[in-house]
Amino acid sequence: MLGIMLPAFLLAMYEKASLPLEKVVRNIIRATFLRPRIRAYRTENTYAPFAGPGVGKEDVIEKYKEEKRSRRQR
Repeated sequence: MLGIMLPAFLLAMYEKASLPLEKVVRNIIRATFLRPRIRAYRTENTYAPFAGPGVGKEDVIEKYKEEKRSRRQR
């Protein structure tokens, strides 16, 4: 009987950041297993044809990443 009552008590009484235990566990499972670790974030610049080549934010980021890679290889 204690084996049934203890988990039920834990589910009813535990709260973290005003979230019940089942929501906390669901968020942990989502963050660790279901979603990728690194989010791929890339935007499409609709104004790039008007600004000219090599002016977009993505180009600056790629250039920085290439410099960082070349520093690591030295």
